[in-house]
Amino acid sequence: MKSCCSTVCFLGGLFLMITILSGVQPINKEVESGTDTTISCVITGITQQLNAVAWKKAGTDVTSLSGSNYVVSAGTYGSNSQTTTLTVKAAANTADTTYTCAITSDEWLQTNKETAVSLNVFGKNSYKFEFRSSNCSINLSLYGFIARVIVWLFIVYMYLHYLFYIVTE
Repeated sequence: MKSCCSTVCFLGGLFLMITILSGVQPINKEVESGTDTTISCVITGITQQLNAVAWKKAGTDVTSLSGSNYVVSAGTYGSNSQTTTLTVKAAANTADTTYTCAITSDEWLQTNKETAVSLNVFGKNSYKFEFRSSNCSINLSLYGFIARVIVWLFIVYMYLHYLFYIVTE
């Protein structure tokens, strides 16, 4: 997120203070599949309410998608910022999705300024592993019965590896 910038200018005996739109900060989330959740964008560096806010999924305004799986709130202006939210209902919250927060501000001559917001979803029987070394990073997500089997095999492997290490010492 860019920081707020202010500049004081002297113009013909008048001092002008210019504040520049700071930016749009996405608030990403990771939630369980099939649950209601809310994601948001925080718009800072503004001095008035935004003219329009839209939320999109794959380029389509979510308010035009079938059913009532989405609730959009433009938010209210206060303290030079505005937080807009998108509530995703359980029926639509089944897979990782990137939504787009699009804002319009006549004050800053911005029309449909888009910011991506990630909603990462995991299942009830999911396991997430992250392996890191100096040369490599691997993220692995496992779900359901297969996840339990792989985790069990991994535990057995680590136990056997530990025993082998002790025996060879």
